[in-house]
Amino acid sequence: PWMLRREESQGALGLQLPPLGAAEAPAAPPSAEAATPPAAEAAGALPELNPVARVLDTYLVCEGPEAIYIIDQHAAHERVIYDALLRREADDITPQQLLIPLTLSLSHADAMLLESCRPHLEALGFVIEPFGRDTYVLRSVPVLLVGRNYAAVLQDVLDDLRERERSGRLEDLRAELCALVACHSVIRSGDALAPEEMRQLVQDLRQSPSPYTCAHGRPTMLVLSRAELERRIGRG
Repeated sequence: PWMLRREESQGALGLQLPPLGAAEAPAAPPSAEAATPPAAEAAGALPELNPVARVLDTYLVCEGPEAIYIIDQHAAHERVIYDALLRREADDITPQQLLIPLTLSLSHADAMLLESCRPHLEALGFVIEPFGRDTYVLRSVPVLLVGRNYAAVLQDVLDDLRERERSGRLEDLRAELCALVACHSVIRSGDALAPEEMRQLVQDLRQSPSPYTCAHGRPTMLVLSRAELERRIGRG
C-alpha cells in the first residue's frame, strides 16, 4: 500500500468541534481589486450569462446585461462544490470505495488532528479507520475526489487546519473542511472545458447565494460594465 510519512511535529492541537449541523460561516467580501457588480446585482444574484469564449486556459468570458463577466473557472467551481458540501445534497459526496485502501502513516500531532476532525470528514464522504499507532487506513473518498492524490489532499487539509488553528483563524471547522475539500477537488486552471461544461458551470454558479466569491473569499470574477469599457476605450 502507498505510504505517507511526516516528521514528528511538536505539541498537540486541541480543536473544539462544532456540531455537524453548524451553520455556514458567512462568505468573506470580495477584495478591493474585484470589480463591483452592477447595481442590479448588488443583492448578490448573478444574472443570466452567455459564455462566449475561454481565454488563457483559465477564464470564461461571458456576456451579460450591459456588462462583460470574466469568470475564474477554478474559483467558480470551488464555490459551487463548497455550497453543495455545506448542504450535503450533492451526489458527489457519496463515498467511493477504493480498490486498494490507502495506508496513512502520520506524525502523532497529525494523527490527533485527523482524529479530531474525522467525524466531519466522514460526513463529507471519507471513510477513515484507525490502523495502529498514528496510522490510518483510507477506505473510501467522495466521488468528486476520485482520481486525485488522496494522501496529498488529506495532508494539505491537515496542514492548513493546523496553520489556521495556530493563527487563530479557525472559527468553523466544518465550513473550513468543506472549503478545503472543495478547493482540492474542483477543476483547475488549465483544465479544458467543453462549451456545454462552460454553460453548466455558469448556470451552477448562478444558483449560489454568494456567486461573486469562492469559499475562501477570493473573487470568482471580474465584472466590466459597458460604461466602464467605453470610458476606458475612449468612446464616452
